[in-house]
Amino acid sequence: MPYGEQVMWPMHCVQDTPGAALHRDLHVPHARLVIRKGHHEHVDSYSAFLEADCTTSTGLAGYLHDVGAKRIHVAGLATDYRVAWTALDARAAGFEVSVIEDA
Repeated sequence: MPYGEQVMWPMHCVQDTPGAALHRDLHVPHARLVIRKGHHEHVDSYSAFLEADCTTSTGLAGYLHDVGAKRIHVAGLATDYRVAWTALDARAAGFEVSVIEDA
């Protein structure tokens, strides 16, 4: 890809499939935002803040700054890619970050 090497992963998290759905028992009535990412055909998507081209924003940083967030907690399965890229991009956006490994 123009921005760097593309990793070819097995099919997963395909839009409109159970693999991309939020867990059926997840109930967060106080949630105000759902970030959609990974929908750009020619750009990988690891971070919750930026696509892998390092320029296409998801809007999360702006939203968190707007609501006055200073510190975020990141958790997930893919700590070597998605969690790591999210944590690094969060730091670059000026947030204090902690990664929760046993969530």
